[in-house]
Amino acid sequence: MKVLFLLFVFSFHTFASSEKPVLESTCEETDADTLTWDTCIIKTKGSKSKDVIYYFHGKDGDEKTWLENYSVTGMLRDYWQENNIDAPTVVSVSFGPIWLLVKSNGTLTGGLLELVSRKILPELNSRFGNEGKRILLGQSMGGFNAMQLYLEDSLRFDKAAFICPAIGQLSPFASDEEVSDYIKRTKASPDKVSDLIRLSRMFIPDLGFWKKTSPLILADKVLGEESSPIYLSASLEDDYGFYEGSLLFKNISKRKGVEINWRPLSGKHCSHDIISLGNFLTER
Repeated sequence: MKVLFLLFVFSFHTFASSEKPVLESTCEETDADTLTWDTCIIKTKGSKSKDVIYYFHGKDGDEKTWLENYSVTGMLRDYWQENNIDAPTVVSVSFGPIWLLVKSNGTLTGGLLELVSRKILPELNSRFGNEGKRILLGQSMGGFNAMQLYLEDSLRFDKAAFICPAIGQLSPFASDEEVSDYIKRTKASPDKVSDLIRLSRMFIPDLGFWKKTSPLILADKVLGEESSPIYLSASLEDDYGFYEGSLLFKNISKRKGVEINWRPLSGKHCSHDIISLGNFLTER
């Protein structure tokens, strides 16, 4: 009888822990002149959290990436569910599969930073009360975008998490020799570096603008002891070479007195430490 009871308890626990959180999402598309963007507000049924995460997806993602089950976002949701942690509300913004938050620069792809910072985020934030924390979270390309928002005003958010952010010590206008040295130094994939340069040039028109946009250059100028806490993870074998850039960002942040949770992880681009990330995002 005791054996049967223990088996029943084990079976119930296994079944209960495999249940997925129930999500309630409201998504909408906004048209403004020639520009369109999509937003989703995603809540976990039963959660009492008043916190709001502003999430920026990676390359080829969209505003519904947070709803995916087999990704870092799904693993975060499962971790919170399994540990009885109230999940924050998540707000996701997307301009399509590939986009960068950069300032106006005279091109059609410039100006998204001002639009998100001055119009979209304030409007979205007005839908929530003044209770709870405002948290920034970005992954890969979204890590770069989240960094742009953080570096524009690091006090706008109570904390920020950058997962395998797309930052490197390589200009989109680097010479062939500089690119070759970067690949050799970081052991990055030549094809991925070529793709990185091509995509970056879609949003960054020249070297002068890059120097005003590079997270590494901006961090050295604007970060300080008053800046909000950071979580930063990077893959040691990142095939874009982003580990080097993340390590430099970490070093700059520490030198400037920023509280930083640094997570170097084994693996290729975008390895994750779900436990430390999940705790950082929800701890008071």
